Amino acid sequence: MTVCVGISNLVWLPVMGAVSDRIGRRSVLLVFTILTILTSYPAVQWLVANPSFARLLMVELWLSFQL
Repeated sequence: MTVCVGISNLVWLPVMGAVSDRIGRRSVLLVFTILTILTSYPAVQWLVANPSFARLLMVELWLSFQL
């Protein structure tokens, strides 16, 4: 799990850094803050409803994309 999230961060951090350089840091932070607020609780509820490794991986990767 940790390795998958680390690889995800290795990919997304430079990509999102380039996006924020192009369109502005404030707008990127605002969009992803709202996205995190709206989706984190439903994602965890979905995981708790039927826990599995695949669901845990998807939730962790989704949250690593947002953060």
